[in-house]
Amino acid sequence: MNFDDAIRAHLKWKTRLRVYLTSLGSARLDADLIGNEEECDLGRWILGQGVDHRGLPEYETLKLHHAAFHRVAADIVKTAQADKAAALGLLDDEATFAVLSEQVVSAIAALKAKLAPP
Repeated sequence: MNFDDAIRAHLKWKTRLRVYLTSLGSARLDADLIGNEEECDLGRWILGQGVDHRGLPEYETLKLHHAAFHRVAADIVKTAQADKAAALGLLDDEATFAVLSEQVVSAIAALKAKLAPP
């Protein structure tokens, strides 16, 4: 797992959601797919090869924050179906999405540091 690539891919979610919310129907996102944490590279690693690290608190923290992040991202897409302006507000820097996003990045970095060779 390249943790730096995982961080970069994760950080693209905010842009991807903002583009979806500000486009005039040209972009499509599936809330059910987004809500499934196994549908991204990081999620596949967490639930695949990553289980070798399940005894580490850093792994467990990443797993929890990552799953919560995907649930919130899916909720934003669902909200957008009724009210795109409200959904945009859910991307604000103080919103749950932003907090969870930072927590995922921090958890990736912590696990990377833990697994780094001495």
